[in-house]
Amino acid sequence: MVFDSEVDYDLAGVAAVMNGVVFGFMAELSEWFQSKGMTDEQSRALVTHTLRGATGLADYKLVQSLSDINHSIATPGTFTLTAQEMIKAEGGFEAWLKACEEIQRQISE
Repeated sequence: MVFDSEVDYDLAGVAAVMNGVVFGFMAELSEWFQSKGMTDEQSRALVTHTLRGATGLADYKLVQSLSDINHSIATPGTFTLTAQEMIKAEGGFEAWLKACEEIQRQISE
């Protein structure tokens, strides 16, 4: 990727850090599946294939915003919307964005 400014380059640094944080999420999710009886191999495959599917859909539907894709999936009455509402209510998404702000601040110093 080529960036138009130092600010964009710094934001790419934030993205790289958050990419690393995704591994923490993947590990937690995999361990949750294991606590429910899946093997390490099964839970790892489930987590990685699920995330690969989500990123594949995002790459495939380039004309749609990520928000629009999300709203087409997380519709009223779906488990997806229920889960997203719970995560939002608990500050999960906000915590990710706060982490982004902090990393951006540190990178920009």
